[in-house]
Amino acid sequence: MASLGNSDYTLRPAGPRGTHDGLGRSCHAVCRVLARWLAVGASALILLREGMLPAAQLMWHEVRLDSEGKLLSWVETGAPYGRIVRNAWEAFKNIPVQPDGYRTYFTHPTFYGPNDPDYRTNLNQYSPLETARYLLQHPELDPAGTALAKDILDWVTAFFAADSMTMGGIPEKGRQWGADVLSEQVNDMDKMSSHTARYASVRALWHEVSGDQDSKERAFRSFNWATYSSRENGLVKTSLDEGTGYWFSDGYGDYMRHFLRGMASVPEWAPANEDHLLGSTSVVRSVSYGEREVTYVTFDRRSREVLRLRHQPAAVRAGTVALPRAKGLQSGSQGYSVEPVRQGGFVVRIEHHGSAKVTIQQ
Repeated sequence: MASLGNSDYTLRPAGPRGTHDGLGRSCHAVCRVLARWLAVGASALILLREGMLPAAQLMWHEVRLDSEGKLLSWVETGAPYGRIVRNAWEAFKNIPVQPDGYRTYFTHPTFYGPNDPDYRTNLNQYSPLETARYLLQHPELDPAGTALAKDILDWVTAFFAADSMTMGGIPEKGRQWGADVLSEQVNDMDKMSSHTARYASVRALWHEVSGDQDSKERAFRSFNWATYSSRENGLVKTSLDEGTGYWFSDGYGDYMRHFLRGMASVPEWAPANEDHLLGSTSVVRSVSYGEREVTYVTFDRRSREVLRLRHQPAAVRAGTVALPRAKGLQSGSQGYSVEPVRQGGFVVRIEHHGSAKVTIQQ
């Protein structure tokens, strides 16, 4: 694994998430704790928690609250998540590629094996949340899968969005200005931006599947919290604790895609007055945006997509076949549906079976 330097975009080996110098686990653990304690003084200046310090600063930015005292994104535009993804992507492009590569993976496979006592006790939120996501995206696999996914989501909320202590010994609230904020794992309960964004994306997906408005609100506030870890230049900080550093996996491999997933589940959060393919049940091989035409190609001939467009479609074709417009698109039926968005534009949902190439004329 690698972490990002604070002053530039140079990748370097990163402590306990990737040991490249042959040091033992115990030495790394001691070094990590010492480094975090040295950072406590700096972290205390920015660890702003309800009931502890005035709501003024969260990571890089001044806190913005709504009339109910709940957290808004620091980005004041109508589509903050799109800007966060763009900023992070531009920063990501400046990261030099390493000869041996760095995997976007954080579960410490070299540390936790079957003979390690932490193997069964070091719970994390990654595995259950991604399991819940898969169950919600594939309800056909198990009749009880949707209910199980909700149980998993509720357990993660209770366990990892609870009050906790950083590795530097500073208390953190699990709920901040109305936002559920997640820890990563039992062995590192710091509240982290990428994992909070993951949680928000699964909450948004549960809203998409069930219509649950509480989950939509929770997703919105948690995404807003996660935006504060991104500088305007796109440098993404992992957590408020300075000792945690800047992680390639958390800040880029993980962070950006959760905002994209959230916008696919709640298209009204996507940028208005722009055309965007937000999500697909397949892999999207290519997409082209023209002034009055959007064309994309999926890996599978049979798939379902959601887009936010500036204009209402005049026609939609899968290959050479014109797809019928439906008032409410039913799963398993070819066609497309159109819903106006209050902020402007339209949400378009498309299901196609015979061709991987789809053309939308506006």
